[in-house]
Formats: sequence, C-alpha cells, structure tokens
Amino acid sequence: MIAELLIEYSGSGMTVAAFCAAKDIALSSFHKWQSKYKEQYQKPEEPVAGFAELQVVSSCVHPASSLFAEVNGIRIFQPVAATYLKELIS
Repeated sequence: MIAELLIEYSGSGMTVAAFCAAKDIALSSFHKWQSKYKEQYQKPEEPVAGFAELQVVSSCVHPASSLFAEVNGIRIFQPVAATYLKELIS
C-alpha cells in the first residue's frame, strides 16, 4: 500500500501537500514513508545540461599538407567560402 502510494505520487506531478490532501494522508506520515523508502521509490533525476569536453586533434603530419589556401601571406588550413577569400583579397 505505501509503495503503491509513493509510486503514484512520483508520477502524479502534484505537490506533496496536494497529493496528501487528495488521498487523505497526514503530511507527517507521507514524509516518514518518503525518507524510509526514498531509495526505492524516488523519481529518477533529470540529467544536468552542461558542456562536453572538446579535444582538438590535428590530423596532419606536416602543416603544409593540409593547407587549403594562402592569400596575402594568410594561410588557411580548412575550407572556407569563396566570398571569404574574396574579402581577403580586397
């Protein structure tokens, strides 16, 4: 019975007070049940959003081997739009 109520509460989306009022349960009793059985009937925690570690790995053996373009002494090692290259020339 207690386990069923705790599972029902965890999926209800209600506050503890509203759930207890709807089920005619004393708040103190419900809190005792929660603390006693919290490991078994607790809602799973949402994953925390954050940043992932980024590692930049160079795939070239020699820097000149991956040279995409060189404009006015500026070396570009990755593909860029033609409009970007035109801006460098002007």
